Amino acid sequence: MTELFQGPWRVVDKSTLGDKPRPAAGEIIKHRSGAVVLCCPACGAMQFAHAPVVGNDARPTITKPIQCGSGNCKQCGIWFSIDAGHTVLMNAPPPKRPPRAIPERLVKAGVKEAPKLPDNLR
Repeated sequence: MTELFQGPWRVVDKSTLGDKPRPAAGEIIKHRSGAVVLCCPACGAMQFAHAPVVGNDARPTITKPIQCGSGNCKQCGIWFSIDAGHTVLMNAPPPKRPPRAIPERLVKAGVKEAPKLPDNLR
């Protein structure tokens, strides 16, 4: 693992990845769909996430925590966010939202909770 990149982070204006497919350390490519492309501050692996970016482009803030690898092919598995252009490491994953309750009218209509997936399919 390399040294942790603390910042500064900045938003790079790119409409597609065709211009420069891999962002440099500290660059965030923001897509109009809400997706962001950036490199992990710990291992440098490229990350794709759907996270809102607020603030100005010189000192952005990503409001949703990102995990390196997003649960698929983890490089280092750290959770991080960006606050005012600086890296913020998270000690633990963010708390999961509780499942939504099914409204009574749908329960009466026969709607049930989805079955749980086995661990090997998650």
